[in-house]
Amino acid sequence: MPLHLAQLTKKHFPELSMTHATLGLQKYIETDGLVKDGRDLMHFNLTPFPSCQKTTTKLASISSKGVAVIKSHHLPDISSQKAFLERVQTYQSISSPLLLPVYGIIPDNDSNQYHLQVWYHQLGSFKDVVMSDPPPSQSQTLTHLKNILLALQDLHNIQFIHGAVHPNNVLFKSTEEVYLAEYDLSKPQADKGKKAYMSSNGLCFQAPEIAHGASATIAADIFSFGILVLWAHYPTSPFKTKQNGTPDLDGLPIPRELVNFVVPMLHVNPSNRPTVKHILDFGYLDRLVSTQGTEEEQPSDPEPSQTSEPSQTSDPEPSQTSDREPSQTSDPELSQTSDPEPTQTSIPNHRRHPIVNHRRRPIPNLRRRPIVNYLRHHLRIEWKITQQKSHKQRRKTLRKRKAKMRRM
Repeated sequence: MPLHLAQLTKKHFPELSMTHATLGLQKYIETDGLVKDGRDLMHFNLTPFPSCQKTTTKLASISSKGVAVIKSHHLPDISSQKAFLERVQTYQSISSPLLLPVYGIIPDNDSNQYHLQVWYHQLGSFKDVVMSDPPPSQSQTLTHLKNILLALQDLHNIQFIHGAVHPNNVLFKSTEEVYLAEYDLSKPQADKGKKAYMSSNGLCFQAPEIAHGASATIAADIFSFGILVLWAHYPTSPFKTKQNGTPDLDGLPIPRELVNFVVPMLHVNPSNRPTVKHILDFGYLDRLVSTQGTEEEQPSDPEPSQTSEPSQTSDPEPSQTSDREPSQTSDPELSQTSDPEPTQTSIPNHRRHPIVNHRRRPIPNLRRRPIVNYLRHHLRIEWKITQQKSHKQRRKTLRKRKAKMRRM
């Protein structure tokens, strides 16, 4: 109902927002329906979110079934509230199927808190999927990484910084549907990424320049994605960190192709890191995914019984035709003085030679040679031509054949 009233107010009856101010139509129109004034958290059963240490993140359940995730943000003044709503609207305006959508905002005007409501995905995060038993295949892992990279591309196209690309912020609706979750939309762009995320095997997802007090940039997301690629390939292998804040890859059994792909993203200088487009153009993810698919689609070897049995419909061997002598018995009906209609010799396609002219021609002088003997002789000559390897020999045989036919 509020959606229909808001559409009517926006298109036809703008006075409704003034005459019925208690309905909150004006705020509904200004925030594209994100702010839900009529809702209250009392309708949900809020419990601590599993595997999350933040007290501001709760799991909202109805009848013991998780339906949503509530993230609470304290916004003390009107300017911070307005900036928060603008950032949520900007994030929601990105039409990307790989970004976790925001369902709504539930304001609490008494405590100056805004509760962000997003969908709950029971399958868990990227960390839960990679650590599961059995773990995903290499092809599936690379497909997930590419989807995360495409989600980052959608954010970076409008200069939107994520600020926390790590396994806990990659959520799965199913084994094939992956989402990059939003992260702390209450903070300005430059203040993102201040809190470092450290994996259990020693990989730090925070860019070195942010650790030294610099503001967050798009290049910081690229660094975090490079660490995520390393972690996805080696989630349990221990890593050490250099003094400049980058992981130490010396002495580790990492393929050269993976090193060439990851090292540019982990450059200590943010200006030297590649963009998302350059990472996609490198082709590492696409090439390995396609190679894995090709190996799985290779047909199996045929059974020995199928290859050992000879074909029942195969043509007779050429040697049987060449050794056969022309018959000396003639058919009395074929030895008549009247010439029959011209016929064409039937030669299998696989025995034809491009030099031989197979056009229909009249059979000369049938009185001296019966037609059956002539056809046998003709087939034997054709087969000999196809068996000769040298082009010179084929030409010589053709000349002999033409001369012999002229003498006939």
